[in-house]
Amino acid sequence: KVSNLLDEDEEDYQRELHKFWKQYDPTPDTEYNELMEAYYSRIDYAALEFSGISKNNGLSTDRGKIYIQHGKPDNIERASDTRGYVVETWIYKNLNHRFVFVDKQGTGNFILIEG
Repeated sequence: KVSNLLDEDEEDYQRELHKFWKQYDPTPDTEYNELMEAYYSRIDYAALEFSGISKNNGLSTDRGKIYIQHGKPDNIERASDTRGYVVETWIYKNLNHRFVFVDKQGTGNFILIEG
């Protein structure tokens, strides 16, 4: 359990963290865990790219959360709606799903409105 990891000392934390990720490793016979690498790469990207003008932590934004969970969308469409708000639509072909975000303040803080 992830919350239990926080209770460990530094040495045990590393061991328990790797043990946690090992159960999701697509190639468990190797040392390298592709899924763990992809997850942390997504976190790094989201933290930097989705902060907006306000410089909020990109991880706490709607786009950041979706990016961490699903990765890079197959297609991103941007347009303005009838009120002049910027609307961004992320399309995931493999999920047959789309997420629609709107920036009502013009600050780059896109709020999930559909998905």
